[in-house]
Amino acid sequence: MNFKEIKNKGILLFDGAMGTMIKRYGLNINNNPEIYNFTEEDTIKKIHKEYIKAGSNVITTNTFGANDIRLKNSKYSIEEIIRKGIMIAKEVKGDNEDILIAYDMGPTGVGVNATGKLTFDEAYEIFKKQVIIASKGGVDLILIETILSLDECKAAVKAVKDYSNLPVFCTFTLDNDCKLFDGNTIEKAIEDMNKLEVDAVGINCSPGINGIHKIVKKINTLTKKNIIIQPNTRCYMNNLKEFIEISENEFSKEILKCIEEGAKIVGGCCGTTPEYIRRIKEELSKV
Repeated sequence: MNFKEIKNKGILLFDGAMGTMIKRYGLNINNNPEIYNFTEEDTIKKIHKEYIKAGSNVITTNTFGANDIRLKNSKYSIEEIIRKGIMIAKEVKGDNEDILIAYDMGPTGVGVNATGKLTFDEAYEIFKKQVIIASKGGVDLILIETILSLDECKAAVKAVKDYSNLPVFCTFTLDNDCKLFDGNTIEKAIEDMNKLEVDAVGINCSPGINGIHKIVKKINTLTKKNIIIQPNTRCYMNNLKEFIEISENEFSKEILKCIEEGAKIVGGCCGTTPEYIRRIKEELSKV
């Protein structure tokens, strides 16, 4: 089953956080967790299996930081890491046609143009390398996530469009004023993604789960593209100075509000686990 076939059935449910689960299994998430594709292969498989069991339609490869900047000192090549991450996901998926595999492509980690160290062309080349490897690996779509700057996102999308025929989803991370960290507004970001004809656009991680349905409502006025939402589990209080981690029940309720406002693709980011995804699945079954 491909992306269009699953999309036509209703809500597409992604998995939750990879890093949170890696930490749950007692591993260090600060030292390039993509390396665990080799050194902790069984653990990465377990994580994928748990998310599928919880109800995810889409599992995301353990490749968030698999680029030449973040892994420049790795003993494994970028190609080896990406190919291994995809292979693990494909082994877990097996012949289950109801599961899609998303290649996870995060930011370079150093920024682009005025907000970073790379030029647009340099960032493009980094993303291009990943896209070519991922496309050959047999993934179903490419997820560009946790993007802080619009130029970096545009470089990533251009690489996907130039070197693959895969669906491309883009999610931005916003600051407390609901702007990208380079100062661009969500309106400008969505406008540019519309022009680039991405298949889905939305937000992930920050600014937290509370009230995120209001942002989805706004995005729904700006695009006819599929809206994707993958928030973290933080609920901010006291003018954003404090936060609490909310429960699976509270999280799923906010996700349902997002769906009511137009989100078609949902999942979780930092703090979410199979328990959170399972609760969303249970709520969706009641709708």
